[in-house]
Amino acid sequence: MKEKQIRNPGPDHPISIRHDGARVVVSVAGRVIADTRNALALREADYPAVHYIPREDVDLTQLGLRPLPSAIRFSPRAIAITGTCSSHI
Repeated sequence: MKEKQIRNPGPDHPISIRHDGARVVVSVAGRVIADTRNALALREADYPAVHYIPREDVDLTQLGLRPLPSAIRFSPRAIAITGTCSSHI
């Protein structure tokens, strides 16, 4: 299996994190899981933006949470979360 190359930010691989300002709504099977205007958008080189939603804007009762190791090297306080809907889809 090919090992994933870790890139460092720089002129040839820019990374930025900014307040998005747009409304971000996450829904599953018609149920709103998150609704915010406070998301941060991480943009890395030519990859699509990734939105980080504040915990207080997520309905955690809708999720069965399981923490995963974070691959975010420049944000040591971040954790990645995967979730499943608490009802059948």
